[in-house]
Order: sequence, then C-alpha cells, then structure tokens
Amino acid sequence: MIKQASLIALLSLSLGGIALARPADCCRQTEIVKPEFDESLLEGFEPGRHERRNEEQGKVTVRIENTSRATMKVVQSETYVHAPLDAVWSVITDYEAYPRLFDRMEHSETMLLRGAWEHHYTIVRYPWPWGKRWVLNTIFHDRSHGVARFKRVEGSIREVEGRWELRERGNYTILRYGVRMDPGLELIPRWVVPWATSIIVPDILRSVAHEAEIRWAKTPGRGGASGGGGKEPRRPTSN
Repeated sequence: MIKQASLIALLSLSLGGIALARPADCCRQTEIVKPEFDESLLEGFEPGRHERRNEEQGKVTVRIENTSRATMKVVQSETYVHAPLDAVWSVITDYEAYPRLFDRMEHSETMLLRGAWEHHYTIVRYPWPWGKRWVLNTIFHDRSHGVARFKRVEGSIREVEGRWELRERGNYTILRYGVRMDPGLELIPRWVVPWATSIIVPDILRSVAHEAEIRWAKTPGRGGASGGGGKEPRRPTSN
C-alpha cells in the first residue's frame, strides 16, 4: 500500500489532463435561476465544549457524513474567527479574492447579479485524481441572518450545494460551512473522498478566518493593529 506521505504528495497534484472543459454555450442565462435550498445541511451540527475550546485556538471541527452515493458526502464544519461578523461576511462574499485566498481556486467570476442573488462561475483545481473542474452556482446572500447559500446550476461537478453561516459571539464570530458535494468520478477508492475532504475543508475555513482577522486588524481604531484589543491574526496551518 502507498505510504501516507506519498498520498499527501499525490493530493497536491492537479491533473489538467482529465479536466472537463466548459461548453461554449454555458453560463448564458439572462435571469437568475432561483432553486430550492436544502436548509438542513448544518442541522444538528453543534460541536462539543472541548471542540469549541479548540476552535478558539484556531482548530476546525469537521464532520463527514456518507450518503447513498459513495462519491457524495455531506460535510459540516466550524471554527472561531477573532473578528466581528461584518469582517467575516466581507471575506466570504469577496469572490474576486477567492483565487488568492484558496490555493485550489483558479478562477472566480460573477456572471449575473440581481440584488442579493447572483450567478457565479468558478474553476477549481481538485486534488488528484480529479483535476480541474468548473461549476456555475446560484448564490443567495441573506445578510440579515448571516447566511450565504449556493447551489449548482451547471458544470462538470456532478452536484454541489452549500451554505455559510455566521454567528456573532462577543469578540468572536463562529464561522460555519456545510456542503453536499459529488465531484462526479466513480472510479476512485471509497476512502479517498472523505480523506481528501478532511484536508481541504479545514484549509478553506482557516483561510477565511485568517483573511478576516487581517482585515479587522487593519481597520483604523477598531482592530488589533490599532489598539482595539484584537488577537494576532492566525496563520493557516494543518488541523
């Protein structure tokens, strides 16, 4: 059996040769597709006291649930951010910054914008053996409840639906991320998807938290860099 170190090295690769190209006629909608969203993606997910203490120190709590499809998983995750909700919201909705924030995000582009709704096109470099894949999502920004929902409209990813949830708790914001995804490949070992997900999802949350803490620290008269009492921004690290 291949050693774990070798597998980690393989996961860092992006094999463009198996990528599915974006059709020339995709992403041409002139009106927003407004789907029904699954409100249960984070239902029942409440980390324990010990996990929450770890989250305050920069750890990420992750749960991975199986579904009827071997390649489709439901992921629930959470961490604490040492910044107010507004700072965190500004990061998760700053789609132009995604390629800078997330190593595996190659391209991020708003295709259609109508108030709180938008169509968003992304190219993602998935770990081996998936390669590059694209998706057009409908996104709905429910700012009053601190929730951003997204769902696949079309793309080479078979299925993806998710949500960000933000909860303000004193000097912290609890950052929650739930997603149900099927990359669309069948010929991979059953253990690969949950194992890769356990690496990728914590990286996503740590990157958002790190960026929000930096932005807050740079806010004149409010963040840690200007005497507001904020903590030193974390550095994205392994969970």
